Amino acid sequence: MSEPWNGFPPLLRRGWGGLLKALAALIPMTLAAEAVIERTPQGVRYGTVTPKPAAKSAPTVFFFAGSAEQSLSEQRFIDCQKALGANVLGVSIDLPGHGEDQREGEPGSLQTWRHRIDKGEDIINATTQRATAVLDHLVASGQTDPARVAVFGTSRGGFMAFHWAAADKRVRHIAAFAPVTQLPILTEFHGASAMVAETNAVAVAELLHGCGLWIVIGSNDDRVGTQAAIDFAMAAVARARNKKVKPLVELHVLPANGHTIPDESYITAAKWWLAAIRP
Repeated sequence: MSEPWNGFPPLLRRGWGGLLKALAALIPMTLAAEAVIERTPQGVRYGTVTPKPAAKSAPTVFFFAGSAEQSLSEQRFIDCQKALGANVLGVSIDLPGHGEDQREGEPGSLQTWRHRIDKGEDIINATTQRATAVLDHLVASGQTDPARVAVFGTSRGGFMAFHWAAADKRVRHIAAFAPVTQLPILTEFHGASAMVAETNAVAVAELLHGCGLWIVIGSNDDRVGTQAAIDFAMAAVARARNKKVKPLVELHVLPANGHTIPDESYITAAKWWLAAIRP
């Protein structure tokens, strides 16, 4: 007797289980296509997630991870965007050595950071200026509410998120996922010049006393350093107390194997921020 599925395409012959798995695999690709790359009038490249909020002056989250496309289209960020809801505008830019910010002859990724810093380039200022230029454009065009701006940074993106919030006071909330806080801890920066130590995120904690901070780090992160993330959070608390303001720091140290965090961390952070900006 022939199988009842024989007249159907191979995908359907696998049964409903196979069909559902195949459809689930396509979902991230479909949502990733909604990330649109745009430019400010001055030519600064950035990405947004469509459809854009119907309302003008929307709450806005910048995602810092790698390239603009990566920061908006990976599944963890898609899940976070869903949790934030359709009324929140998602935005991203290329971090140094990622996306369009790659230069011919450079090693790429974090090795590019080391390469540029060794040459005397200020990659932090260059990145924060691009992020601010994008925010300026979004506010001027009526897309972003400047009173409701956050940055969510993953690993190296967390490092840049701290520095951007310190440089641009419109960024009132930071969610950092297994963040880099001290570049010398990273293997790419072993033996680097003394100027690398000056980029320590603790140095800008003084400027973050009015920001809401949500940080998650694995209990055994040997890549960016669990203790380094804890030290940064405690420095932010100390700076707030010195300013005689309530510390707005939420730190989560969770079981993890190496440089990882639970997938649901992004959804938890989204809920934290939504509650923080709720009238």
